[in-house]
Amino acid sequence: GELMHTIYKMASERNLIFFIDIGRPNNNCYQVDNLAKVVKKYSKMKFVICHLTAPQHDQMAILRENLDKLNFENVYFDIASLPNNTKGDYPFNEAISYIKEAIKIVGSEKILWGSDFPAAMNYCSYEQSYKYIEDSLELTTQEKQNILYNNAYNLFKELLK
Repeated sequence: GELMHTIYKMASERNLIFFIDIGRPNNNCYQVDNLAKVVKKYSKMKFVICHLTAPQHDQMAILRENLDKLNFENVYFDIASLPNNTKGDYPFNEAISYIKEAIKIVGSEKILWGSDFPAAMNYCSYEQSYKYIEDSLELTTQEKQNILYNNAYNLFKELLK
């Protein structure tokens, strides 16, 4: 709506990075198509879409569809709460499969680690929230480095000056 466009415009004018949590599939706020329009309109602003668009257990098709719609140069995705959303046990194999699919679609340079703590502490430990990435045999060393460090550094390095 108009209120959000006022906020997007202000953020774009200030060269901010816009983090947005669109909720979960089937919620009223889950408006992937409208978000894609916003990302196109504000193409000079960087967006980080939280929770890899929040796919839940057994929603790989929804993840693919969302990533295809939101695969723009100025869009990044964090993986905060992905283990919680998929509800598996450590080492969070379904979460890893979602990350691997995201890498195929948007590239490992667009995925940022995130914990979603303290909310996620009811599901896993802080250590588990990053160790499942480090311990994964499905991810390459470069993919792990990108997700856990390089991408955040590259996204925020302008702010470090």
